[in-house]
Amino acid sequence: MSIKCEECGEEITPGKGRTRKVRTDTRFCSRYCWHLHNRNSLEGWAKTAKRRVTYRADKKGWESKVTVDVLASMWENQNGLCAITNTPMSFMMGDGSPNPYI
Repeated sequence: MSIKCEECGEEITPGKGRTRKVRTDTRFCSRYCWHLHNRNSLEGWAKTAKRRVTYRADKKGWESKVTVDVLASMWENQNGLCAITNTPMSFMMGDGSPNPYI
């Protein structure tokens, strides 16, 4: 069976540094490709943002009702623009690293 990485398109094979059989639900050839895919997508950003919001709320003793769907719909409703300044927002910074400010 041949499975291709969703990020780079490279074929994922059991012989490439793997001692176990490749699972049929494997989607990426490496952690690097997984991070690129998930950090540069609305879903990936929303999951990371929810995790950050939940962590901060727990730390402060607050209740957090934020969901991934709410964050994604906010992004889409604002067309990727900052709600205050109308500045376009991006998942990635100029050097290709994840943008920690959105």
